[in-house]
Amino acid sequence: EIVPIVVKGLDDSFHEVKKETCRFVVDAPNLLSRGDLEGHMETILKCIVRNMSHPHFKVRLMLVSAVDALVGLKPPKALIDKFVVTILHEVCFDKAHQVRRKSYDSIASWLTLLDDDDEAEEAEAESEEAEAMVPAGPRVPVYAEILLPFYLLGLLDEEEAIRESAGRNLKSLCEKNSENGCYLSADMDVGDEGSQEDHVKGMVRFHLRYITGVCKRDLAEWTASKKLAAARLLNTATKLSEADVTPYLDVVVPLLFGAVGDESEEFAHLVVSS
Repeated sequence: EIVPIVVKGLDDSFHEVKKETCRFVVDAPNLLSRGDLEGHMETILKCIVRNMSHPHFKVRLMLVSAVDALVGLKPPKALIDKFVVTILHEVCFDKAHQVRRKSYDSIASWLTLLDDDDEAEEAEAESEEAEAMVPAGPRVPVYAEILLPFYLLGLLDEEEAIRESAGRNLKSLCEKNSENGCYLSADMDVGDEGSQEDHVKGMVRFHLRYITGVCKRDLAEWTASKKLAAARLLNTATKLSEADVTPYLDVVVPLLFGAVGDESEEFAHLVVSS
């Protein structure tokens, strides 16, 4: 009964109604159980997507807060990929710096969320003191692969305050992930006592194949702004990871050939210097 009211409030033509409805969604996890909301997240997220182009930046800001509350409940990856990614394509390039700042702050918190199965297995292993029960290979935050490319754009934002905040938060979230046993493996040369920069390097390096794939896709876009953002992302990711790009030549080489003939000098420089 509540969800149709929420949908009606989000779609209401009066912006104050939209904002108050968003406040309810933000408070909903404190009022309702995860189980109560789980079956209705798609309906709410779909409605938020419809409203992300609202002209009032304060409405868009509250919509991001509503998304933040829902993602904190750890919905299925399919919903993140289908709806949250669509929302991030809007808000990470929002003309209002307040919306972009809130978006990157939210993504930073999502990048530390672990799968419930991982948390249960860790608790079981610790309680029984049986290290053999810990899953093989590095643990990975549940949405990291999908969301990290968006977050790295914050390091390139036109607002200095956002760039600095994103940089600080990236180091903090990578350190937290390390404390939770994420991205720790022998071939990464990153351990519990590594520096914050080491933890950032390990996380970005782990997802570099996916990031370069995203860059390849977006660099094929006809819009100059999206191509330039992809070039900046590729440049930032390769520098942060300090990785050998040889394994990604199938992605990088076509990008180099494409950049040579591009009319944008900045675009060509970013791709070639990556």
